[in-house]
Amino acid sequence: MDSFHMHSLYLNQPAFSSNEIICETADSFCLVADALHAALIKISSQTNVSSAKAYALITEEYGLRTRLGILRGDSDNRVVHGVGITHNDFLGLLSDTASCIQQSHSIEKIASVVNTVSLLCVAIFPGKNEIVNFLLQHLRKEVRLPV
Repeated sequence: MDSFHMHSLYLNQPAFSSNEIICETADSFCLVADALHAALIKISSQTNVSSAKAYALITEEYGLRTRLGILRGDSDNRVVHGVGITHNDFLGLLSDTASCIQQSHSIEKIASVVNTVSLLCVAIFPGKNEIVNFLLQHLRKEVRLPV
């Protein structure tokens, strides 16, 4: 984990439980967007990848970055209570997710993981704790599957 997160005052608090944590969360989701960007560069050199699939992932990257801006800009209205992991554990999961994307050679695997992350970004909203918990559990399983 990078030094930004090691100095966070919120590591032991529940994930998504304050507007400050939501802002840190949005910044941390950039790890996944950056990993996707790097994977797209790597994928672009593969001749067996359809341009339609690659373009869809480029669009997913833009969508994810847009969603992060929404989380940052509307952090006061995105707090979710009742999430079953700490902010620190969530940051670790995002780091694992970025690694999974970077190490994958399968555009289908990358697309699936990015889709789950995008759904999670959308679900960070008051009262959506059951959905958020489900998506976190699903993402944990997904990034630990063989690449």
